[in-house]
Amino acid sequence: DRPGHGFSGAPPGGGVSIGDQAALLRGALARIGVSRAGLVGHSYGGSVALAWAVDAPESVSALVLLAAPSQVWQGGLGLTNDLLANPLTGPLIARAAPHLVSHGFVEGSLEEVFAPQASPPDYLDHLDLDLVLQPSALRENARQLVALKEELRPLGPAYTGLRMPVEIVHGAADRTVGLDIHSRPLARQIPQARLTVLPGIGHMPHQVATRACVERIDAALRRTWAPGGREGTPG
Repeated sequence: DRPGHGFSGAPPGGGVSIGDQAALLRGALARIGVSRAGLVGHSYGGSVALAWAVDAPESVSALVLLAAPSQVWQGGLGLTNDLLANPLTGPLIARAAPHLVSHGFVEGSLEEVFAPQASPPDYLDHLDLDLVLQPSALRENARQLVALKEELRPLGPAYTGLRMPVEIVHGAADRTVGLDIHSRPLARQIPQARLTVLPGIGHMPHQVATRACVERIDAALRRTWAPGGREGTPG
């Protein structure tokens, strides 16, 4: 879990940046003896993976980004996130949320994230809403989301210097992270990046177009094994 989510604690004051999160993950891998890894990141996790690749490219063998924010966009992330991230209004709203959020509201939120596809029938059964709706997690999630745009700003100029194989997967119908705002520009910024656009697919390609995502992960790994980073057959 990201810092401040689930059972993972957050530093005092919260607001852990994508660079900080990448460093925490690198440190965890180092403790188990992994110095170089292939990274797969979805949505905000893709932004963390990008920060990792920029900060420590020697530790990344391949990078696969699924519907990932990568650019500075226009506008914000909505009034609810702004209020939750605010030090004055955030604690009040976060404490009230677990008592106000209904099962129907959660189902509606899932439908919005998965649209235009439906969420898997049993998806909600695997969510621990008590963890998702804990006040500290709601506030930390909002702080991280609100800070994301400015955290991406300094990464942009470094994208052209990335040299590991990069596969980008994005649904053409994604209404959460825009294909034309994020993945198309990123594919132009990274010389060896390959963009796969999934027609009609929304923000959850790993759930609703799993085979296509696995194929691009396999392709990224094959490129790490091929001479010059070209796709080839593993030895």
